[in-house]
Amino acid sequence: MEYLDYLVECNFTEATDTLDKNYVAHAKYEMFLLLHGDVTILINSRKYHLQDGSLVLLTPRDLHLTMNNTSETYRRITMHFDPKVVQMFNTNNTNLLSCFHQASAAQRNIIQLDEEQVHEYVRLASSIAPYWGSRIFGDDLTALSSLVLLLVYVNRAFLTQRIAVPVPCSPLVIQIADYVDENLGQNLSVATLAEQFSYSQSYISTLFSKQMGVSLKYFIITKRIAYAKQLLLVADNSVMSVCEQCGFNDYCNFIRSFKQIVGITPLRWKQEAWAKAPRNDETGEGVMALGI
Repeated sequence: MEYLDYLVECNFTEATDTLDKNYVAHAKYEMFLLLHGDVTILINSRKYHLQDGSLVLLTPRDLHLTMNNTSETYRRITMHFDPKVVQMFNTNNTNLLSCFHQASAAQRNIIQLDEEQVHEYVRLASSIAPYWGSRIFGDDLTALSSLVLLLVYVNRAFLTQRIAVPVPCSPLVIQIADYVDENLGQNLSVATLAEQFSYSQSYISTLFSKQMGVSLKYFIITKRIAYAKQLLLVADNSVMSVCEQCGFNDYCNFIRSFKQIVGITPLRWKQEAWAKAPRNDETGEGVMALGI
């Protein structure tokens, strides 16, 4: 397990800020358990208000943005893992990734754990946290065995616990969000959306911001940048081709927007993403573990 620190991560965190400040889709699978706080999350253009004990299940297909609604700290356990590290434990009766695939396909990404289940989740996560970055002999297997047990537990909870429903939004806001998702490679702006739905720019901007918690302009640009990051993980995609596929008509604007949101240029982000990828045992080449 030479790349253990890439394959599984488990962090207990208490902070006022969120880890991802923009719409993002990770290359690994993610589990996010809210222990305490007032938090809103957007997942694939749907808005949810999390309760203590909310467990969020995310695949690389699930774009998401987490927002702390107060200035107070919120406590959570965030876990990322490469699906390949657990697929070897799958059997005919047990697919450890089943709950993630079902959640993503049916937009049922959040389940509500009761107090006893939260306690058990914390216990299992606590047995992973001290070991996931360790190079000491046996610590990799300790972390993996605990991850398998945790995934068995989560899959069982997924089958029995109630599923969180999105915060009610007006049909117009839902239609706009879905339209953006389906047309990221097209000419998208507040103006084109206003024309598409036959409302004024001011009206749809105000309505969208009020109900989704982010401005419509911000929603469009962060969705595009998240999409760009997914495309950059494909080896044959150049930065220029990704720019065009994401609907940016101006290459310089794409570079500037990407750097403003991500912090580095698209080329550097692509290079760093591939440098962190596990190596193919036979070729020695990087392999992006998208889990799709």
